[in-house]
Amino acid sequence: LEPGAGCRPVRLSSTQVDATEVWRSDWLPPGFSLNSVTQRRSPASDEPVACQVYGDGLARFSVFIEALRGAVVEDVRTQLGPTVAVSRRLKTDDGDVMVTVVGEIPLGTAERVALSIRSAAEVAQ
Repeated sequence: LEPGAGCRPVRLSSTQVDATEVWRSDWLPPGFSLNSVTQRRSPASDEPVACQVYGDGLARFSVFIEALRGAVVEDVRTQLGPTVAVSRRLKTDDGDVMVTVVGEIPLGTAERVALSIRSAAEVAQ
């Protein structure tokens, strides 16, 4: 296989960030806690994307937060087999962001997590 003209290299670098500095969830399913927080650059927009991984020892889900910078996007909720994905636009003082929850959890649970994401600045007010 040879890469096509539209192929771009994937950057695998990531940095650890303090979860309490940027984003937090006001609600988590019982037994779930924050396992890791990373930040990477999106290959599509070169914008930073925050990633939080939550788990209960058996199941896990990830929350991705990406600045929209004026991009037009719609809220999405979908399921493929046991994996769900819920995306919603969140308005912040610094501009809109897209919050996406992905994991093998019930669709309603993913929606509730997505609705509970808040910026640390919003929480501090």
